[in-house]
Amino acid sequence: MRKPNAIRILFWYSAGAPRGCRGRARVFLVTRPKRTQKTPAAPSKLRSVSRPKQARSEATLARLLDAGEALIRDHGLAQVSIAAIAAEAGSSVGGFYARFKDKDELLRALHEREQHRFRAAIAEVADPGRWTREPLGDLIGRALEIFFGRIAGRRRLAAAFLESAARHPDRWRHAVAFRRETVEAFVALLLLRADAIDHPDPQRAARFAIHQVLATVDQRAIFEHVGEDDGGQLDDDALRVELTRSLCRYLGVDPPE
Repeated sequence: MRKPNAIRILFWYSAGAPRGCRGRARVFLVTRPKRTQKTPAAPSKLRSVSRPKQARSEATLARLLDAGEALIRDHGLAQVSIAAIAAEAGSSVGGFYARFKDKDELLRALHEREQHRFRAAIAEVADPGRWTREPLGDLIGRALEIFFGRIAGRRRLAAAFLESAARHPDRWRHAVAFRRETVEAFVALLLLRADAIDHPDPQRAARFAIHQVLATVDQRAIFEHVGEDDGGQLDDDALRVELTRSLCRYLGVDPPE
């Protein structure tokens, strides 16, 4: 079995949605997200954006991406104007249109950049040599820490990615393909400790466990307020802890301490 050198996680989409479906997913942000200090992928490395010819132009593009992400994350795509993005970036509306056709094209570039960021964030987990002798529970716990570190406070951004994919069949196909790669890579990692999985079919169990995490996060991004009235809504950290415990118990391993 070929060992993966990266785990690809897609958490914005539910692969079961019908092709070409339309609709708007409303999500409401309760707490202001923490600012990340991780270095994003350089705009020149994004395939969805024309490569800037000058360093100054690339810096402006990076500011537009950062401004768009912050505003969409805080307010939602529908509430953010191109003028507001340009102003936040210290640019102009003309500067925006010189790089993007519309907000949807900006969103596509943001989604690609987020994939680059996520790959970098989980690169340490993808090292097979690290986990051949470590407890499987520790692997699961660390993977979910990194996963939730990337999605914390990003539900409105997630909803915008989902809506964009639903409007564009080509993006939806890419999302589904990326989701499948994610599952396969993570399953391969868990199966490095197949001997520790207490299930008659370790491969099926590992696959189901990964789908459980992704489906839970998808549902939460779309239906954020479900469960609030009866106290059933969990914050990001509490959900991470419960999912870690759930996966470990299902796979028959001890949760991390």
